[in-house]
Amino acid sequence: MVNIMVRNEFSWSLINDNISDQDKQVLVDFINTPGVRFTQHVKVREFENKWSRWLGVNYSTLVNSGASANWVMAAALKAH
Repeated sequence: MVNIMVRNEFSWSLINDNISDQDKQVLVDFINTPGVRFTQHVKVREFENKWSRWLGVNYSTLVNSGASANWVMAAALKAH
């Protein structure tokens, strides 16, 4: 079998497995938390706030896909 996942020449990961076992365990623990919500959870709002500060903007809204992002953008433009 040929390995098509060739390591890149850069000092940063592009397509290599860059999700650590610790990251995976945090996700598993979160999923296994009783009563947890996957949308509009406290962690989503926390991330949106941190992301907004990093971008230097007042607000950010996470969506599930590029298509949803396009829909939200079109709706916002139509509303104004």
